[in-house]
Amino acid sequence: LSLTPVYADGAVRGLRVDGGADQLSSLGLEPGDVVLSLNAAPLTSEAAAVRAFALLDAADMAVARVLRDGNEITVETSLR
Repeated sequence: LSLTPVYADGAVRGLRVDGGADQLSSLGLEPGDVVLSLNAAPLTSEAAAVRAFALLDAADMAVARVLRDGNEITVETSLR
């Protein structure tokens, strides 16, 4: 799984996810998605992503705001 910052107006807008197809699909994500937030935590750095993904262990749901094919969508996935 790789995370690449995506910039808008000079600031990190989110992180593009690639690789790790099994991990991505278990969260309802697709390769190339730009994850803007995960369970309301903005993903503006790799450190923020590590924290947000670590908190999923204790969560029942994952709610991601995602930029996919130019459209902002919400992806909700049950983790239990």
